[in-house]
Amino acid sequence: MKRVIITIIGALGLCAIASAQDATVSDVWLEHNVSKSTGYYNQSVKGLEIHFTLEVDDLRQQKVGVAAFFAYYDGDEYVSLRTRYNTQYRSTQDNSVCTWTEVYPKYDSTYWEDFVLFIPYSEISRALPESASMACCVGVFHNGDPITMSDMVEFEFTK
Repeated sequence: MKRVIITIIGALGLCAIASAQDATVSDVWLEHNVSKSTGYYNQSVKGLEIHFTLEVDDLRQQKVGVAAFFAYYDGDEYVSLRTRYNTQYRSTQDNSVCTWTEVYPKYDSTYWEDFVLFIPYSEISRALPESASMACCVGVFHNGDPITMSDMVEFEFTK
């Protein structure tokens, strides 16, 4: 009987530890017309930087995905026209336009004051009219499951 009780308590303790994994995204802001060297040929391209504060708890040395998703401001999904190539700028789940990276937090509580993601304008503008009201939000994922999502940040995009 003691063995069964210890096993149940141990399992409950593991559940409590797993649910303690947390992330906070705050202070999201966008920087326009940024030139970055990207790609195989290290070409300079103009694009959008997404800046934010990120804190990740209880995911030390585990793979954490950080992504910025784009949509029309009215809430309609913005889908990438690229279906086969350049998965850095689209979600493999639903083909929505995004940019992402993976990090491995060094500490039990890891804090980035200015975490930055970048997306070239060419990846945003492919299916847009001359101008559009767009929105961006930042998501944090562990094992493919969302931990947190930021509020939407609105911006005007003009070709």
